[in-house]
Amino acid sequence: MNGVDIIMNGVGQGEVASLLLQNNLDFRALKAWVGTDGRTYINSTDPMTGKTIPKLITNSVGLLRKEEWLALDRAVMTAANLRLVAANDLISRGLTYNIPNGMGTTVFQSQNMSDLNDAAVSMTGLEETTNEKLQFDLASIPLPIIHKDLKIPIRLLSASRSGGAPLDVLEAQIAGRKIAEMVEQMLLGTNTFPAFSGGTIYGYTTFPQRQTYSISDWESSSTTGDTIKNELIAMIGAANDQRQYGPFMLYVTPDMALNFERDFKANSDKTIRMRLLELQPIADIKPLDFMPADTAILVPMNPETVRMIVGLAPQTLTWDSKGGMLTHLKVMTIMVPQIRNDFYGRCGIVHASYSGT
Repeated sequence: MNGVDIIMNGVGQGEVASLLLQNNLDFRALKAWVGTDGRTYINSTDPMTGKTIPKLITNSVGLLRKEEWLALDRAVMTAANLRLVAANDLISRGLTYNIPNGMGTTVFQSQNMSDLNDAAVSMTGLEETTNEKLQFDLASIPLPIIHKDLKIPIRLLSASRSGGAPLDVLEAQIAGRKIAEMVEQMLLGTNTFPAFSGGTIYGYTTFPQRQTYSISDWESSSTTGDTIKNELIAMIGAANDQRQYGPFMLYVTPDMALNFERDFKANSDKTIRMRLLELQPIADIKPLDFMPADTAILVPMNPETVRMIVGLAPQTLTWDSKGGMLTHLKVMTIMVPQIRNDFYGRCGIVHASYSGT
């Protein structure tokens, strides 16, 4: 197991795992930077103000300068945000749950809760309502690390500094794109992770309690705008039957999105897309690269249905090997979807598909 860093039974095996354990699994321990004074620092949190401050460390030697770290992190985040389309729809709406110590947490546990009876209406307020108890159903979700590894020979790093050229961050951009694409695929359910500790990660197209619906060929120019609109209204109705009333995001394939740019009807002043967006519950329509063929997904944007569990935002960590001759970079994140139904199995996600028959 040469070169492998693991944490098992609370003991770190390997330089990276040991360093993380020594710092309570704080990833910032692997983001040491060299200051203008030549000394090594890591970012730390001031316990009094909560602000990020530099902390001098003497048990490690920084590999990258602060401006090089900024360039790497900026490249990773820029590339990741371009690919986090459906995930960013959740993040931008606050549909997230942040785990402070995501590196030290392997499973997230939550509860599906039953509903209470209706409120009473009376003139005096003295009538007693039923004292029913909420019921809970425990569910767990694995929290895997999504990561991509890179290597930079120390000679290339030194050459960029001595030549005055900025550090080439192209590989970091690609790595950022790759981890973001995996987050998107897990949210959609087009890429899966094995069950762990009794928990499973489900996506929009794999969640067992989602609603399914059969649609016409939305990618075909022979399918009329009226047909698409009426089928979308029926999908909204299916979600309403599950007590979900929007706002909804409609995710479609790129070919569907292109077809939606046709006139809604002959010589119309509106496209199909414009007409669909006039439906009050529809917040937006977006194409997704990793959407399964002939598939459309209607998703209620509320925390009762979906949120993103964030244990670690996309980060770049670094360490060295080969006597300092090789710099290792690991671009990583902990982001998994939590798709939910209520205690009675109701879920407002509608997974529509065209069967071709």
